[in-house]
Amino acid sequence: QHPIPVVEDSPAYFGTAPYDLPLVTQDRNLDADEATGNLTGRLLHKVTNGTKEFFAPFTLVNGAIWPKLCVERRRYRFRLLNGSNARTFCLKLVAIGPAPDNKIIEEIPMKDVVRQIGSDGGLLAAPVPVPEGGLFLASSERADIVVDFGALQAIPAGTTRLAFVNIAFAPFHLFTVQNPGNDVPNPPPNPPPAGTATPPPPTRVRRWSRRRSRSSCPKTFRRWPSPTCRRTTGNGSSP
Repeated sequence: QHPIPVVEDSPAYFGTAPYDLPLVTQDRNLDADEATGNLTGRLLHKVTNGTKEFFAPFTLVNGAIWPKLCVERRRYRFRLLNGSNARTFCLKLVAIGPAPDNKIIEEIPMKDVVRQIGSDGGLLAAPVPVPEGGLFLASSERADIVVDFGALQAIPAGTTRLAFVNIAFAPFHLFTVQNPGNDVPNPPPNPPPAGTATPPPPTRVRRWSRRRSRSSCPKTFRRWPSPTCRRTTGNGSSP
């Protein structure tokens, strides 16, 4: 746990629930009822001879398929973990149109609303912008980010939801789709392998309210003291 002090005008401040959320993202395959075709919730792991990796059709966040979250116009801290067996995620923020089409209207520049504050090694020395190419998370990788929904000054016309979508192909070979919502790849460093899969649907969908917040994120974080090192003998004791 790494609490972040912030300025807030209400008792429910940034850094605590519901504004500080762990999000475990996984791709999973679920069994279906033969009679109705409805998902049963039972995990299904199909393998064949020579299978080395597992890529599933459903994206789960905290065990739910493409869940939704109503948010306020303020900062939220998301502690992300890629819990997939092999899939790499590259997340981008987009504006989504109304159902049933749910088409992507426009990409939201990550630099305007998202800052990364931590990684597998804990808190960074200071918040850093997320690369415009997207937030990459390899299997078992963690990222601590702050998303400022209050920084969205102009919402594209027709937008009903915001979503983080995955634009990384599976298997992942350092290339992603050209634009969210299509399967045209960016020029990869090497030719893509045969049978490249289309990215899955959004991993996390968010709605927002009109309430604004005055929360803020520190420019730097507390540095932990350096450990004291001493020479030891072969049996582990100090000389």
